[in-house]
Amino acid sequence: DAHLVHVSTDYVFDGDKGLPYHEWDDTGPLSVYARSKLAGEVEVDPAWTVVRTSWVFSRHGGNFVQLVLDRAAAGEPLRFIDDQVGSPTAADDLARLLRRLAVERLPGLFHATNGGPTNRYEQAREILRAAGMDPARVEPIPSSALEWLATRPVNTALDNAALRLSGIPLLPDHREPLERIVKELTA
Repeated sequence: DAHLVHVSTDYVFDGDKGLPYHEWDDTGPLSVYARSKLAGEVEVDPAWTVVRTSWVFSRHGGNFVQLVLDRAAAGEPLRFIDDQVGSPTAADDLARLLRRLAVERLPGLFHATNGGPTNRYEQAREILRAAGMDPARVEPIPSSALEWLATRPVNTALDNAALRLSGIPLLPDHREPLERIVKELTA
């Protein structure tokens, strides 16, 4: 009698909207990964829950925060793209929300990210700032400077409209957990 919560991705969108996507926007996946995630969403029973999230980070494992800190500590160049926008999400914030959706058995489609869209360049600057390092070390580059194996959407910032409309408290601005996690990783 378990309640399924299927975790999906912002990549189900093509990134051309120019504004944050809400749950009722048309999808348009650009890669095999994105198409497979959307196919998973379609297979979920309407009585269950689908949660789209993005740019997940935590104090554990490999993720963008650890990458930036490792490169900074090694004195490596810090060049990150500034022309792709997304919504960073702290894994522990997301886990608490997923648990709530499961325990309360709330059906439907929800976007679940921390607040405040950003790009990787700005996020890297925030990481260095939180670590007490000089954010000016980060250089912006266009995504065209990188060789991607798959096409990535330009702007997949998510609007957590369904959470708002359901009366569920939104996750805090992404900079709050980012600062906390950076402090823990650099302590």
